[in-house]
Amino acid sequence: MGGLNHRATYGAVWHVELPFAIVVFALIAGTLGVALVRSRLRRGRSPSHKASYPAAEILYVCVVAAAAFSLIGLSVTANASSDPKPAVRVHATAYQWCWRFDYLGTDVSVSGTCIGGDLPTLELPTGESIHVSLTSADVVHSMWVPYLRFKMQAIPHITNTFNLKLTSVGTFPARCAEFCGLYHYAMHFRVKAVPPAQFNSWLHAQERRP
Repeated sequence: MGGLNHRATYGAVWHVELPFAIVVFALIAGTLGVALVRSRLRRGRSPSHKASYPAAEILYVCVVAAAAFSLIGLSVTANASSDPKPAVRVHATAYQWCWRFDYLGTDVSVSGTCIGGDLPTLELPTGESIHVSLTSADVVHSMWVPYLRFKMQAIPHITNTFNLKLTSVGTFPARCAEFCGLYHYAMHFRVKAVPPAQFNSWLHAQERRP
């Protein structure tokens, strides 16, 4: 994404969102703690009958709205950033209960049964911009690649897109993270990152297969 891989990008987002979450939790816990202490100290005294605190409520709403929009904007910006001309474009289709990956601009399509270890492998080059479009053929699924710290829903009749750039060679497990029926537990696949020359050789070999 924008010259970084998803792992680095969403790692950076996480380091921004985590302090927000800690501050919000601390404020809520602190407010509850103060309220409990004050209620004990005021035991025997009549409670306030004031129905509202407009200034405090307006301030609270403004702070929460500002924080929420900031976090949403950060996430959307990180997910939407893309290179103008991706080197590889893949259309991923989730279905009950496996995956199909079509390499756009070629006749190459990779799939499997996801039963008994027959898992499809999404092979991709390192160091290249990659554009992935994602949809579902039946029910709602979710593509989750833990190594990349990335998850996106696959929804029927809707195409979601994302961009990535892999920096490390390796094979990484991935799976459906949305309960989608009987064999949801087996709906896994692999992401295999290889050097560009090896990827091009693999792609050409797949195109020559009858």
